Amino acid sequence: MQAPTTTATIKLADNSTRVLRFSNGALKKVKAEFGVSILRDPLKTIMEKLDEDAIPRLLVLGLDHKWDGGFPGITVDQIDELVETTAALRPLLEAFGASFPEPEKNGGKPETPANPQT
Repeated sequence: MQAPTTTATIKLADNSTRVLRFSNGALKKVKAEFGVSILRDPLKTIMEKLDEDAIPRLLVLGLDHKWDGGFPGITVDQIDELVETTAALRPLLEAFGASFPEPEKNGGKPETPANPQT
């Protein structure tokens, strides 16, 4: 059985890498607790309704699974110790379906062809 959201990895302070996975049950809890639908609401709407107090609870809902990379039974208190909130935003957004552009090469400057034609 696959989760309805994209999986994303997150590195914890203990140097373990875990997998965020939001099952249907987790998505229902997000909707009940925060009033947002991860599958229906635009990402901007979701982020406008959530704040830094919501992030640890969202991480618990995404990490508390028995599948590969899960952390069954993890608590908000453990998240507070193991996760830097700002570092958790990108994997959390990726799990919700956000995509990010690849870093630009050359600091965003156009690449010069090896044999420029004049």
